Amino acid sequence: PAEMEYEEAVSKVTLQQIIRDLEPSTSYTFYVKAYTSHGASKPSDSATESTHGEVPAPPSLYTKVVNSSVVQAMWEPSPKMGQHQGFRLFYRRAHTPLFTGPITFPRNSTQHNITQLDPAVVYEIKLLAYNQHGDGNATVRFVSLREAVEKSVLDTPCDCVKDEQSKTSTTGIIIGIHIGVTCIIFCVLFLFFSYRGRLMICKTVQTNPQAGHSVVLESSSSSQGASGLNGAARREMELNGSAAGKKVVDCNELERLFTQPNTQDTCMV
Repeated sequence: PAEMEYEEAVSKVTLQQIIRDLEPSTSYTFYVKAYTSHGASKPSDSATESTHGEVPAPPSLYTKVVNSSVVQAMWEPSPKMGQHQGFRLFYRRAHTPLFTGPITFPRNSTQHNITQLDPAVVYEIKLLAYNQHGDGNATVRFVSLREAVEKSVLDTPCDCVKDEQSKTSTTGIIIGIHIGVTCIIFCVLFLFFSYRGRLMICKTVQTNPQAGHSVVLESSSSSQGASGLNGAARREMELNGSAAGKKVVDCNELERLFTQPNTQDTCMV
C-alpha cells in the first residue's frame, strides 16, 4: 500500500543495498537516515524508481465436455506476478504441429465454447494471459470427447417391447420351419421303407413260383380226401413238392377217365 513505509538497517560502512521482493511495475521512493547514540538525522533527499513490468502468471484452466463436438473452456486469472490485460486461447489435435488460434479475449472474460470438434480425436487446449510486457506461461489441458459419445449411446432409449416382439416372432418362425422339415423327413422315410418292403415281397414271389403252386395243389387235394396219408407220407410230399404236385395232376386225369369212387384212392397209393 502507498501509506506503508519499510525500513532496513545497514552497517555504517555499507554504501549500497539491494532491495528485494518488490512488486512489478510499481514506483518506490527511497531516502536514507543516519543513526547515532543521540538519535536519527533528518532524511536525505528522496529518489524515486520504478520496477520493471512482468508478464502475467499462468491462469487456472478448466474444461468441460458439452457434447460430442463441443468443449467448454473456463479459466481464472492468477493473483501472482504482473497484471493481465487479456487472454489468448489455442487448441489443436494432440501430437499435431499447428495450433488453431490465438483466440483473444478481454481481461474480464472467463469462458469460451470450442465447437466443431471431432469426437474420435484427443485435443490439446492451451491458455495464457498477456499484458504490455508480453505473454505469460501457458496452462495446458488435454480433452477427449469419446466419453461423451459413449454416454450418448448408452443414454439412447430403446423400444424394449418392440424388440421382444421381434425376437418372439423370429423364434416362432424358426420353430415352425424345424417342425415342417421334421415331418417331411418322416414322410419320406415312411414311403421309402414301404416301397422297399413291397419290392422284397415281389422278389420272393418271383424266386419261388413252383413252391407256391405246390402248396395250393396240396391244399386242394387235402380237401378232397387225403386223410389216408400218414405223417411220414405227408413229410415226404412237403420235401418233394413238385413231384407231389405232378402226381395230383395225374390223378385228376384218371378221375375223369374212371368214374369209380375208389379211383382217387388207388392213384394216391
